[in-house]
Amino acid sequence: MTAEMMKQPDTASNKKNFKQEMSIIRQLFDTDIYACMIKQADSNISLSKMRVEDRVLVKKLISESKSNIEKLKNKYLLALNDQSNLRKIGREKSTFMRSLEENGFSNDTEESAKYFNENYILLGASSLLSDYGDDINNFYRTIFK
Repeated sequence: MTAEMMKQPDTASNKKNFKQEMSIIRQLFDTDIYACMIKQADSNISLSKMRVEDRVLVKKLISESKSNIEKLKNKYLLALNDQSNLRKIGREKSTFMRSLEENGFSNDTEESAKYFNENYILLGASSLLSDYGDDINNFYRTIFK
């Protein structure tokens, strides 16, 4: 590998990108799932073909689940604020980066170590977001069993 290929982006660029990407992930976590579910119930073609009583029942089931949705969201927000856990999750998920790190590529410079750390955190946050989405989908399915 050439030195140019191994060159890390400058620190200001890394920091800005890391902060921006974490901000995007936080915004996704801040999405009001309850409001999305109500909106989906209002606009879903299949639900619109149901009897009015059944549509009311669907909205009632969603309304009754609001506190459980909030509990699930809060659980994931707590995990999102734990950067050491995010780093651990990201490191477990990224076999390629972990392999590079274990072969000494992350210790070349302080910037390189920071780059690996931030990427592990982003990977962990992305994985957490994916798990949150899966849990919301599973939760949604259990409402309508």
